[in-house]
Amino acid sequence: MMALVNFQESEYPAGYVKLRCLENHDQPRFASRVDSDEALRNWLALLYFEKGTTLLYSGQEYAPRHRVDLFNADDAYCDMRLDLQPYLKQLRQMKRTVGGGMQEGVPPDYMGRGPGCTALSSSGR
Repeated sequence: MMALVNFQESEYPAGYVKLRCLENHDQPRFASRVDSDEALRNWLALLYFEKGTTLLYSGQEYAPRHRVDLFNADDAYCDMRLDLQPYLKQLRQMKRTVGGGMQEGVPPDYMGRGPGCTALSSSGR
């Protein structure tokens, strides 16, 4: 994974801002692709601490497993099984506090020991 991150850093122009997301209308809901809510929280933490702008797609803050169909009448909020908003707010605040992801002086560590990641727990505290 670090090889891909390093490749992006060398390929993109200086000062680039990349849009980061875990799901979109072409993919199954991310919560349906992980084994547990704890794993989902870990992936969200990685998403938040990567360099760039975080995109939460159409109700993702509620960890839905139901895939939204763009071509038929469908409700993105019919599967509100877990309210992740407090956790997402905590991640946003942590990113602002530590300077965010891969910026100079804040080395990333994708094994879960990076800046701010040690403060996270499965309970969101």
